[in-house]
Amino acid sequence: MSPYIGRPIGVAGHTTQKLDDPSSISNDAFTMKVGNVAISPDASSLAIYVDGVRQEAGDAYTVSGSTLTFTGTFTSSNHFHGYVMGDAMYVENNSVDESKLKVSNGPTNGQFLSAQSGNPGGLTWAAVSDAPISSVTNFGDNNRIVTASGAAAANAEANLTFTGSALQCTGTINVGADTDGYDVKFFGDTTGKYMLWDESADKLIVSGAIQTGDLILNNERGHWTIVEEADYLSIKNENTGKKYKFVLEEINE
Repeated sequence: MSPYIGRPIGVAGHTTQKLDDPSSISNDAFTMKVGNVAISPDASSLAIYVDGVRQEAGDAYTVSGSTLTFTGTFTSSNHFHGYVMGDAMYVENNSVDESKLKVSNGPTNGQFLSAQSGNPGGLTWAAVSDAPISSVTNFGDNNRIVTASGAAAANAEANLTFTGSALQCTGTINVGADTDGYDVKFFGDTTGKYMLWDESADKLIVSGAIQTGDLILNNERGHWTIVEEADYLSIKNENTGKKYKFVLEEINE
């Protein structure tokens, strides 16, 4: 494996390239160029010779970006020639594949993949600052998260979709803000069955059946509790304490 990202040694026409002869070396440093274009190779990709003697990187010279600096004094009487192995500024197709981008742990809420500090090529989960999340796909399986950008970002909050494994959530989930909400829809296993909070109408719509225990109605007009008793339904006015009985009579349909 080559020590730099670029065309690997062995590609026709790209095994080695000769560095341009420096037009001037000032303070024992000069800009490395190939075809009069500045390059920034890795030090281990260079073969540097002074007066026909190969120089060791780190001992005889250092590299910083496009600048090569000799640790000793380079004079006009010294003869220089150097080579760079491969195209260090070129990223080969498929040189970074899925196997090199695996992340063992999944993200927590509001995180995205980011480069690790001090570990080139390493990835870690970092907190999202202001980029809205547009979708989370197969959250528990593939640990993939997609953030919206451009025109999609403006509507990302209204188009959040979860698919695949179940989402584990703790704490309060807020969708929108007071006086500025969004539709929330939950699908069932049966086609056409769902529960929808319609924010524009301020109402809950259920296309399937509602199954619950005691039903409590409480608003500014009253406070009632409806209970399924053994043989009848009862409805109690919690404000007055009065309870009413609804007798159930079997009928043939």
